[in-house]
This record gives sequence, C-alpha cells and structure tokens, in this order.
Amino acid sequence: MKRTRNLLISLFLLSAACRRHPDPSLAQMTGIIKSLDHSNDFIYGQINNLERILQNRSDEPYTTERTKIWLPHFHAVKESSDEMHTYLNSLRSALRKQAHLVLDSTNASSQWGDKSAVYDLFEKAGGKKELSGKIAAYHKAILNAWNSDSMDIPDVIKEDIKKDIPRMITHVPESLVDGFDPANTTAATAYILLAQIENDMLLTQFEMARYADIHTNIARDAYDKYSFLAGVNSNYLKAGQTLTIDAGIGAFSLACKPKVTINGVPIEVNTEGVAEYSTVVGNTPGKHTIPIRIEYTRPDGSTSSFKKDIKYEIAP
Repeated sequence: MKRTRNLLISLFLLSAACRRHPDPSLAQMTGIIKSLDHSNDFIYGQINNLERILQNRSDEPYTTERTKIWLPHFHAVKESSDEMHTYLNSLRSALRKQAHLVLDSTNASSQWGDKSAVYDLFEKAGGKKELSGKIAAYHKAILNAWNSDSMDIPDVIKEDIKKDIPRMITHVPESLVDGFDPANTTAATAYILLAQIENDMLLTQFEMARYADIHTNIARDAYDKYSFLAGVNSNYLKAGQTLTIDAGIGAFSLACKPKVTINGVPIEVNTEGVAEYSTVVGNTPGKHTIPIRIEYTRPDGSTSSFKKDIKYEIAP
C-alpha cells in the first residue's frame, strides 16, 4: 500500500535542502523545526480521529464483531507508538536542556548551532546507539502487533496483511541515524532528525489506522433480497365488480433472521426472503381468518414480531 504523504511534501523538500546544504542559516533550520512539529501535531489529530471512528464502530451492531477483531491490533501499534513518542520527547528535552535551546523564540539563537551538546548526548551518553535500537524495536513491535495468524479472518486477508504491513514500515529513520555524525552535527540538525523520525513513525501509525478503518468500514444495505409482490383487492367477487391488482418490488432482509408462522405452522423463508404458504380451503361458507406472525432480530440483538390476520370469504 502506498504511503500518503502529500501533506508533507514541502516539509520533506525543505529537509532535503538542508542535507544538500550542510550550513543553512539558523533561521531556516528553526523554521523547518516548527513546520515539522506542526505537521506532526496534525497527523496526531488524524490518528486520534480514526481511533474515535474505530471505537464508535465497535459499538455499532453491523460492525461490532469485525471491529473487535481489528481494534486490538491498532491499539497495540498505538501503544508502541506512544512509547516511541515519549522516548523521542525525552531526547528533545535533553537536547534543549543541554544546549540551552529556546524553541519558541522568534530569533534563532546561536545555541542552535552548538555541536558539543549533540556530541555529549548522542556520542558520550550513547544516545545514537540507543536511538537506533529503539527504532529497530519499534518496527519489530509493529510486525508482532499485526500477527495475522492470530486473527480470526479469512486466509486471503491474512496473506494481504503479511504483504501490506511490512510495506508500510519504511526504514528511512534507520538510514538517517546510521549517517548521523554527532561530532559534526548542530543542535538544530539533531532536532530536525528527531522530528523526522517522529514524522515517519506517525505516518506509519496513520497508515495502519487507515488499514484497520478500511477493513472495518462496512457499507451495508439493509435489504438482502428483492422479490415480486402482487395482490388483489378481493378474493370474493361477483359479476360486474371491479378487480384491482397491485404489483411491485418488495425488499426483504435475511440478516434479521425472520421466522414466519402462518396459521400456526412454521414456514421456512426461501432464498428470496419470502415465506410461501398455501392451503386448500374447506367447504364451509362464510368468513375465515388465517393468522400470520413474523418474528425477527433487531440490529441490537433483541427480538421483535409482527402479527396480522389475513381474512377471506368462501362463497355459499
């Protein structure tokens, strides 16, 4: 599945420009940092919105069973992503503290050009090695979260998951960390690196939330079958009286599991959603009644029923 990054193309172009030009102005660098932080906040909002949709869908009668299969896997990804987010925030906080950075300042301070703080945090304190290990563990956790063999879904969808999920995980952060030289990196560049890693993590999480959304979004027609219906105005006519026929299409639901009883006899519903009953009337003239009862299951699982009497008359 292709990753949806259209909203962030301009940000990636900016960060790419920084890699082509190793010494951009600090104003440019801090501008990129703010843009990345804003875009990350936006993606967080989109993920939270999808989570609300999935949670609401788990309470809907038509989608609850399917959503309950997929929702735990989304939550497992979210848990790993939240842990990674907390870790990246701790690194950013440590970097700001060590380099005395002020992110909200309108003027880019010289501290953003500090390299010693980056070296101390990522080289001396082992931050680079730890960061690399955290990224690898995060990717592994995601794959474990989507272990399709443990999911109660058709085999064909299991195979799709095995192909789709790894494609959603890019290894850009790993290559960025591998090429990261703490001895020759400014605080601004290091901060952008951490924002890019979080950006990639969020896009991965968003794609997986969208994946769960696609597989639980059931467009449901309330009716399963359509049949021809016809009726007459009377079953007892005399010469010169008018016969009226009403004809149309009836829509029937098999999902509500209808149980039809006619004249005290249970009648099986056919593949068209209709129960057919016939009887040979007796020789007793006069008015007669055939009771009909239809019991059905509501979307919430409760049962209800309709009752109606069909009346006819036998001529003397």
